[in-house]
Formats: sequence, C-alpha cells, structure tokens
Amino acid sequence: MAQGLDPREEVRKREAEELRKRRTTFAAVVEDFVREKLPGQEVERLIRRDLMPSLGTRPITEIDEEEIAAVVRAKARRTPTTARQLLIILRRLFVWAREQMSYGLQQNPCIEIRANSLCGPPRLRSRVLTDDELFALWRAADREGYPGGAVYKLLMLSGLRLNEVCDARKPNSIGAPESGWFRPSG
Repeated sequence: MAQGLDPREEVRKREAEELRKRRTTFAAVVEDFVREKLPGQEVERLIRRDLMPSLGTRPITEIDEEEIAAVVRAKARRTPTTARQLLIILRRLFVWAREQMSYGLQQNPCIEIRANSLCGPPRLRSRVLTDDELFALWRAADREGYPGGAVYKLLMLSGLRLNEVCDARKPNSIGAPESGWFRPSG
C-alpha cells in the first residue's frame, strides 16, 4: 500500500495468472488438439500413455527442449520407433498450438531436436512371414470368423496396414461410404 499498489488487485492478478496457467497446461492444450485434429486416432493413445504423465501438468509455455529430449530419450531406450513417433507428434502439437495464438507459446521447443540424435538411426524392418506362417495365420483367421478373420485375410491378400483395413468404409446402397464397419478383436 505504501508503494501505491492495491493488495486486492495484486491478488486478483496472481489468481488470473494462475487460471491462465491452468488453461494452458500441456494437458489442456492436448485436449484441444485432440478434439480439433485427432478425433479417434491411435495418436491420442500414444499422447495419453507416453506424454501426459511427464508433461501433463506443466504449462505449455514452460516446456523446453531438455524436457522433450528427456521424454523422447527415455522412450527410445525401450522402443526407438515409438520415440520417433512421439517426437513427430510433439512437433505437430507445438506447431498447432503456436498457430492458435491463444496459449502464449512463442516458439516451438521441438524445432532443433533431431530424432537421430535421440533415437539413433531408423531401423528398417525386412521380416516377412514364411509360407508356413502364412498358412497358419490363414487357418487361424478361418477359426476367428467374421469380422476379425476377414480383416486378417484381407491384410494378407492386400498388404495394407491394419488401420487402413479396419477404417475402410462399406458403401451403402447408393455407393456413399458409411462409417468404419469392422474392427478385429484382440
């Protein structure tokens, strides 16, 4: 008061700042990002499983390169491919958050991080199923029944990815696609 400041006004400013920080936590920004950009995608599961525990309560403006590198590096010790995916997701999330201009984010902390330095060089997979393995899988798909068995057979015949087959749309009577129509169990 001697400095000419109203203590109640200072308390209100601090409370408003705390409220702004809660609205711009990593978790709050992720919820907006998922709702707007990722409805029903596998990416959401990765975010919730691998990023929310360590970054969820942090204000997005305070997350820095070191924190991101630590999360990605920790994941890379067990699964380097998933760690690369997490870094790609984080880059996309921070670019989106910055473009929104409502979270106070001035720069993307992922911009200088290189996947090769954290995860090592990408490993290409070259494993293919043998004829005996394909035969066994085909017989297992027969026992599975519809729709799961049909999905696995279509995967073997087409070489498509699981989500490409599961998210396929069945045309209705006029040829327009309906929503995804089958998903295998297990």
